[in-house]
Amino acid sequence: SGYVYGGRRGAGGRTGHSSSGVKAPKFSSMAAAEIFAFLAENDVSADTFAMGFAHLAKKKINRAELERLAKDRLLPADSNLSPRGIATVVSTCSRVGMLQSPVVVACLAELPGKVHSIDARNIATILNCVSKMKNRSEALATLNVLLSEVPRTARDFNAQDIANTLNAMSNLKHYDKAVFEVLLSEAQRKARDFNAQEIANTLNAMSNLKHYDKAV
Repeated sequence: SGYVYGGRRGAGGRTGHSSSGVKAPKFSSMAAAEIFAFLAENDVSADTFAMGFAHLAKKKINRAELERLAKDRLLPADSNLSPRGIATVVSTCSRVGMLQSPVVVACLAELPGKVHSIDARNIATILNCVSKMKNRSEALATLNVLLSEVPRTARDFNAQDIANTLNAMSNLKHYDKAVFEVLLSEAQRKARDFNAQEIANTLNAMSNLKHYDKAV
């Protein structure tokens, strides 16, 4: 059961389950119809789909069409997305108002088995998105999975990552003293990198969750 976008018909079907498949084109130079057709008609890897999906979402495209394409390619779970690919899809869905989509739920369901290879930037990116989810239990489950990797990746958190992670914890009203301590230790080392908004978010999170640190 194919579907039509911009006069092009896609055959549908899951993304490839390996890193092989059709080579990714330069999505930034393609029109929406071209990106849509490429993603719909080719057996691309899951991460290539994620990259194309992110570029497609920046174009003028009907959200229902966008979600249908994502569902067709990424559902059910186990799409072989890397942690970076998961972060790309989740952040894209958040940006276009699809945060409650089954696509996001499926992507987040893949995290526990892949979280040991996730990096600081993708931890912060995903947490920033899930803190806005309506499904609090889903958001908290993801939060706990990702926070378990903070001690391992703490030194790689930049100012924005630190602020976003602490802000996500504040939004979800979830206090983890160990995570606060390790991230605030990094914040002190990188204090000169913080802009006004990042300082405000960090201090606000500390206040909301009643974490006192004289040094900070």
